[in-house]
Amino acid sequence: MTIAEGASGENGLNVSASRHLAQFDVYYYAYGFDTGLEEVYYWYPAEDVIVTDIAATYPLSSLREAVLHAQRGGKVLLDLRGTT
Repeated sequence: MTIAEGASGENGLNVSASRHLAQFDVYYYAYGFDTGLEEVYYWYPAEDVIVTDIAATYPLSSLREAVLHAQRGGKVLLDLRGTT
């Protein structure tokens, strides 16, 4: 019997003893941006992503200060839109 026929196991899935779920508890991070013509997204498994805190955000016009800050330690983010 299939799920469409009305039989379902735990979690609402029809899984017999001889079958195993693949990627049941897999988490992903997405990186996306808008090119102006389309939206582009890249998906990465959580175990491949290193998450760190950002110490400061700088506009591109403050590139020198951003580099000096990064050299002292800490992650910095450049805002290419210049709206910070």
